[in-house]
Amino acid sequence: MRAGKVLYVGASNYRAYRLMKALGLSDRHGWARFISFQPQYNLIVRTIEREHFALAREEGVALITWSPLAAGMLTGKVTRDSKPPESRLATRDMAFYKFYFTERAHRIVDVLRECATEAGCTPAQLAIAWQLAKPEVTSVILGARSVAQLDDTLASTAVTVPLAIEKRLDDASAFPPEYPNAFIDMIQRWLGNA
Repeated sequence: MRAGKVLYVGASNYRAYRLMKALGLSDRHGWARFISFQPQYNLIVRTIEREHFALAREEGVALITWSPLAAGMLTGKVTRDSKPPESRLATRDMAFYKFYFTERAHRIVDVLRECATEAGCTPAQLAIAWQLAKPEVTSVILGARSVAQLDDTLASTAVTVPLAIEKRLDDASAFPPEYPNAFIDMIQRWLGNA
């Protein structure tokens, strides 16, 4: 950055505490601050909502998400019975991709397909529009293998996600609460009702 070869710096795939530590060190020493963060995020993998969303809001860090279509799972073309034969998912025998082929993931895709029909768009368009409707998400990184796929996913920017559909997708893809967030939320609800 000092040589002018890089204008901004970002990070990818950090735990929230590590990203916050890096921001704190940058502030303390006058170093260039990360202005963006690239996490995996989609309807199947939403765990960054636990800590990274708040960090991004409070620290002014842009979230530029990768794998918005869960490596093709959220296009609606993958079924319980088969993987697409020429997809990255079909050719990689990695645990990283196997969590996409769970009953939970297929239930999410079922709801996504229904909601896309109601919204008058494709499942891929709705999956990306759902992400872009999150105020914490600045942009998504698309991975199209053809012009048709690119055109389809770019059309997501014209899709407005009705609140009822957003809630159905949020409910279908909700992740289980965990400590300490679940405990803190419970206490805050209790204090609000006390």
